[in-house]
Amino acid sequence: MLCQRLPSFQSPVPDIDLQSSRERIRASGSPSSLEHVQISQIIAEAEKDLSDYEEDLRLESIRSDLRKKRDDLQTYVDDCKAYLSPIRQLPIEIMGEIFLFYQDLHGTRKDGRFREPINDPDHSTQDLTALMLSSVCKLWHSICLCTPQLWSRFSLDLDLDEKERDALSHLLPIYLSRSKQMSLCFDIKIQGDPPAPTKSLSLLVAQSHRWFSTTWVYDDDMVEETVACLGVQKELPLLQHIAVKPIDDYVCSGDLLSAFARACTPRTVSLTWMSNFLDLKLPWSEVHFLRAREVDIATGVPEFLAKLAGQCHALRSFEVHFSDNVLYKSAQLECSIHLDALEYLCLDAVSWSELGEFFSISTLPNLRRLALDTVSVHNDTHTPNIDSFRSFVSRSQCQISVLQLRPLRFDAALDPICDMIHHLPALKKLILAEKWTHPGAIMLSLMETLHVCSSHSIEAGQGADSLTTQHNDPVLPLLEELVMEVRAEGFQASNFVDMVKSRRSLTGHGIRALKSVRLYLQWSYSTTDFTVPPILQSLECTDIDIISSMHDSRRFLRDEHQECWPAP
Repeated sequence: MLCQRLPSFQSPVPDIDLQSSRERIRASGSPSSLEHVQISQIIAEAEKDLSDYEEDLRLESIRSDLRKKRDDLQTYVDDCKAYLSPIRQLPIEIMGEIFLFYQDLHGTRKDGRFREPINDPDHSTQDLTALMLSSVCKLWHSICLCTPQLWSRFSLDLDLDEKERDALSHLLPIYLSRSKQMSLCFDIKIQGDPPAPTKSLSLLVAQSHRWFSTTWVYDDDMVEETVACLGVQKELPLLQHIAVKPIDDYVCSGDLLSAFARACTPRTVSLTWMSNFLDLKLPWSEVHFLRAREVDIATGVPEFLAKLAGQCHALRSFEVHFSDNVLYKSAQLECSIHLDALEYLCLDAVSWSELGEFFSISTLPNLRRLALDTVSVHNDTHTPNIDSFRSFVSRSQCQISVLQLRPLRFDAALDPICDMIHHLPALKKLILAEKWTHPGAIMLSLMETLHVCSSHSIEAGQGADSLTTQHNDPVLPLLEELVMEVRAEGFQASNFVDMVKSRRSLTGHGIRALKSVRLYLQWSYSTTDFTVPPILQSLECTDIDIISSMHDSRRFLRDEHQECWPAP
């Protein structure tokens, strides 16, 4: 409004030539009468302009002052709105939970478990969520300080240059201090010169009584110094989750794992390239979840599993992947294997013959999930010993609800595998994958076995127990989930569709319909058209997924059971 009333000042004085006026003053002589009149008029007009300039300057000062007051008022309004924001009405504890949820959205690990990368140059400052949230305002800063969990989960990379080491030496004490007495979950990578990690390790070891979950990825050259530093600790009363893995793929001695021998309750242990771990000092009787990858053993698989059962009495979940160097031996053990608490068993890279020996001497009464990944061995029949498996199921009286079999290789294994599933009436989820280089009639036979020739229904006007069928009850009457990975070329799509439709229409007391189906079609490298066959497209809906991909571009069934692994 003020600017509209007072337009900008326009001076009537012509352009001023200061250089000319100064030269005229320095010159000799005096002005003529005409010059005197002209210059006097110019002076009068200029003095009036000076007065106008002074007025304009005053107005500009007012406008500048108004702008400042307007900006201050806008800031004041914004502050008032922020003060009245509904989020300020939440209790500090709820705000802390929201911060923790936001922090988890920045997960930096493949399994989704968050670790704040306090010195990782590959991550931006946005990943330092605890520091970022605490810097927003005084209220959020106090909330972060009242939420020690925000500072208790972090990752360290000790392979650093001097600048990064300085940052670590500054940030690590902050996180350790602000986490208060909260249990610590941290990942650590040890590589580089010995003096670098020793200082940081000393800070961590001083807080070893708070360790809850820890993952160590290390260079073999650093094991001696690391073990010496960890040897200062007296006990690890809270430590429940331990993961140890060398940086390079090689068999390690396991000395680093021995440094955790003082752990009172190591519930979860994950190991990689550590073959003699059962000989190391660790309270194995306290372990509930054990994962061992790339295990190279001198004995046969049944002997190894018998030794494991003798030491890990409380195991609830066991996953083992044997390395390619394992020599498969037939031992005909006279002992027995009892694991009363075991619910999930995954045996990766074992032969069918050794599986038969294992089943013949094992009793697993609480087994619910079974995953078998078999390999070809010289002079092996490549067929499961159904008699030993049948005896195992009968002896254990277990109710297996999830079964994974991969890879299915030869037509010779048709009848035994189909016979195998006949002995698992409680099965709810079935996961199958055929051998890429040896596709055959296995999947076709399995689809025919799972196909229901006639519908099952409850007769109208009769009770739920009066189930009538024209044929025998279907195989796997409780099956609700089916996952299949097959070679796309030559796949019998019509048989698959018929089988799925027949099982999705099941009704009746004690019989369940198929609710979830996932079919992975693996195409060869020479194929350029990954189009799903039209007959399969007719099945696609919210609970049926058909995924088409080039061979080896995805490994589908590797992580089907990751939910069995507890998250610290």
